[in-house]
Amino acid sequence: MSKELVYAIEGPVCAGKSTLIKGCQRDGIKTVPEYREYVIAASRSFPNFPPKNEKEAKKNFHFLLGIEALRQQEHEASKSPITALDRSIFTLISFEAGAARLTGINIFDWALDEVTKNRAGVIFPDHVFYIDIPMDIACGRAKLAGMGTSAFLFSRDFNMGMREAFNKFEMMWPGLITYLDGLKNQEAVYRDFNAEALIVYSALASLSRAPGNPM
Repeated sequence: MSKELVYAIEGPVCAGKSTLIKGCQRDGIKTVPEYREYVIAASRSFPNFPPKNEKEAKKNFHFLLGIEALRQQEHEASKSPITALDRSIFTLISFEAGAARLTGINIFDWALDEVTKNRAGVIFPDHVFYIDIPMDIACGRAKLAGMGTSAFLFSRDFNMGMREAFNKFEMMWPGLITYLDGLKNQEAVYRDFNAEALIVYSALASLSRAPGNPM
């Protein structure tokens, strides 16, 4: 398979994404840090939430697209046969679906269009692994860890909006997403990821060898 394979690790706050990413690093898989690490490295702050209006919401989204551009530049500079993303562009788009439920400012379709018409400017994963976990469990994990995570990220409405966005992504790109059971222990989740990743890799490798396939 000549094409680089890019996986995205997605899911709610405290679903276990960072633990899975650490497992990838342990096994020698190249990883790309999440957006927060780039914001901190640049000595910047995330835009204030909630936005005052649609114009501000779109400005905030473009700020995050700028962070995605930094990730893509770093990714392009050191490609690897397999890369795992700690969150992806789908986080940024689905955030708008969740935010719309809290603010009434809905730029989800606009944000999706901004990304799809500029796929060359983002890291668009070949496959997404979404760690599924109930929000009461995720909230409990955050409290045990002493995380100062913004409360709205644990709200039922916000997370329902984000989850529904991933359902829409799956309808747009059938077969794009594999859901992992986040209630399992960390080792079991990583085993599930490895097993499913091998299936995805084999399927994409077969497609790359198909006559006339552009991959």
